[in-house]
Amino acid sequence: MNIKVLLDKLTKKVQVNFFCKSYEQKRKYLIKQGAEIGENTRIISGIKAFGSEPYLIEVGRDCLFSSEVQLLTHDGGISVLNNLGYFTERVDKLNKVIIGDNVFIGTRVIVMPGVSIGNNVIIGAGSIVTKSIESNSVVCGVPAKKIMDINDYYGKCKGDVHYTTKMNVSEKRIYCNRLNNEYFKRK
Repeated sequence: MNIKVLLDKLTKKVQVNFFCKSYEQKRKYLIKQGAEIGENTRIISGIKAFGSEPYLIEVGRDCLFSSEVQLLTHDGGISVLNNLGYFTERVDKLNKVIIGDNVFIGTRVIVMPGVSIGNNVIIGAGSIVTKSIESNSVVCGVPAKKIMDINDYYGKCKGDVHYTTKMNVSEKRIYCNRLNNEYFKRK
């Protein structure tokens, strides 16, 4: 690879990482790379979450990707079989990742190739999703397993919510400081 090609690739990578700051910029960039991503989907984790084959990823509307999420569309382990000569030429093992509408994916979740995630799903932080998830589920763990349905989660949360989403940072800090410290310790 000549130096100009290398510099062009490096410059593009820096530009993408520097300029794709908003959720919508990330979404539009990934769509240009071939991913299908519905409106109002917010990607905190960055564009690296979509790996080297973003065109194999479909995401619905109103999803939220927390930090350090990884959507895998290939099985790198196939390189061992390639090196052992199991195939007449080098091969890839690829599969899609399909995510429905209104899905929350927690910090450091890994979604494996071939997984489909239904609508209205919550995936807990640190989970590894190895199998498809039905709609209206809350899952977590390694491997991720269903721990409750979305209605059970609502029942668990409804008495313990705070209407702070429209507050700015200062207002939210004042609000939280006014709460009794015992409130936060009771968990």
